[in-house]
Amino acid sequence: MRSYLPGLRSSRTNHGTGRPVETAYDHVTASIESSTGEPARRPKGTHGSTTTGSHATNIILCKRNTAVVEEGVTIKACYVGVRATAIRCTMSLIFNVLRRRQIQLPFQLSDEQRSQYREDGYAVLESVIPDAVLTKLEQSCRKVVTNVDTRDSTAVEDEEPITSRAGYFEPVHPNQDASVAEFSSCPLCAGVVRGTLGPTAYLFLAQYTIKAPGTDLTFEWHQDAAYLPHSSSHTINIWCALDDMTEENGTLYFMPNSQVGVNTEQPGADNGDLAAKLKDEVGTPFLAPAGSIVVFSSSVFHRSGPNTTSRMRRALTLEFSQEPLLDHETQQPLMWAVPVLRSGATV
Repeated sequence: MRSYLPGLRSSRTNHGTGRPVETAYDHVTASIESSTGEPARRPKGTHGSTTTGSHATNIILCKRNTAVVEEGVTIKACYVGVRATAIRCTMSLIFNVLRRRQIQLPFQLSDEQRSQYREDGYAVLESVIPDAVLTKLEQSCRKVVTNVDTRDSTAVEDEEPITSRAGYFEPVHPNQDASVAEFSSCPLCAGVVRGTLGPTAYLFLAQYTIKAPGTDLTFEWHQDAAYLPHSSSHTINIWCALDDMTEENGTLYFMPNSQVGVNTEQPGADNGDLAAKLKDEVGTPFLAPAGSIVVFSSSVFHRSGPNTTSRMRRALTLEFSQEPLLDHETQQPLMWAVPVLRSGATV
């Protein structure tokens, strides 16, 4: 026998009319009597309890609650039970959020990641991009590729249309792409930037870096700082894998600063002699699943191999500086200067 009890009243008598008011006891009594054929009795000295034959049903009454009453079962429909249920629901929600890798709380690099970045100039964060965010970035990337292919297929001013590409290196400004804007300022990216670059940061470049399938496009050992000769600001690159990164599809390779004697925190490029000495070195490959990140300093040497697979190798690169990159003569920005962090807080 089961009876669902509605919201309960505190008195059995309406003081205005003197007429009895239906209470939980009446509901339980009627339910028990209808199922057993015996009158329900309220034992002396108890409140809200009924007995019938050998069966006992104990009820702790609580306003604004609904209880489920079964013979021979003790049910405590009280705020404590509601509170426990709320806690269980909250814990379940937290578990599901973490399981789906939804980054909501402030993100911090681990001590190991901080140490690796400080000593070697780069740090690897495996499977940290939430699945939903990764899907949005993949969709954004496909749109960019489609737009480029459409542009390439159209001849402009007597130029021959481009029929094939070895790679795509397309800037995507946050003002023009909501997915990039959301991700570049999310708690994950903010935490990585804060833990490597410092409390103040500007996004100066975001671009999709794609290698077409079955191409021999490679990049030799180089430093990103070499492409910013007018800058005295330390910069970092958050390189986000949209596909699984393997040696076969042209992943990045790094030469740890600790092995070649380069200061991770020193802005500016090293001389070309060191790059020449590294020509025959293989380096350490970045091998990680889609949704992983490698963050590296502008001082670290890196390279990439060809994509020998039948699928594209896609990545989103986000580059940040401690201050706007300005032309020393004109004081005009050389690149973007989108504020991301100010005094450690997101802008």
